[in-house]
Amino acid sequence: MGKRLLPLLSLLAVLLVTAGCSAEAVRSQAGRIVAQARLASDAAAIPDSPDNRVLVAGADGNLFLVAPDGSERFALTTDASSSRRYVQPTWAPDGQRIAWARLDGQRSFLETSRFDGSERTELAVPFLPFYIYWSPTSDRLAYLSNWMSLDQPSMALRLFDVVEGAAKTLAEGAPFYFS
Repeated sequence: MGKRLLPLLSLLAVLLVTAGCSAEAVRSQAGRIVAQARLASDAAAIPDSPDNRVLVAGADGNLFLVAPDGSERFALTTDASSSRRYVQPTWAPDGQRIAWARLDGQRSFLETSRFDGSERTELAVPFLPFYIYWSPTSDRLAYLSNWMSLDQPSMALRLFDVVEGAAKTLAEGAPFYFS
């Protein structure tokens, strides 16, 4: 892996310097790429079961499943950056699926996958979801988000059907409370 990574880092350094980036910015970017590559290569095997796993939002913006003692780290995502963050990870009640929000530059998404990273779904949404809450049957997600109502900032309660891949707005206004 190191032999393939060195030419990529060299090319990245040349491009960043050519674009006017400082040497410190080049080192920082290269360090981030190396760290993400190391996370991906050091990750534990795909877990057989979600049992005894903790869902963690890492300091680097990626999502991980880990054993309670911090070992057996499995990366659900490996591509977080200063413009891409994964937030609000939430287990489904049946323990088989995970939902999270992704902020990608100016775009927002609601994503789900099985605990092993398979069967990933992605829904582009107008505003970043927060307070993501699974239905008891683990097939729908309710969430709050900022919203625009009559050209005024507001909030919305939305429902995402994971099976159908569609979302609808249930209510607009403020305040909203979950219990």
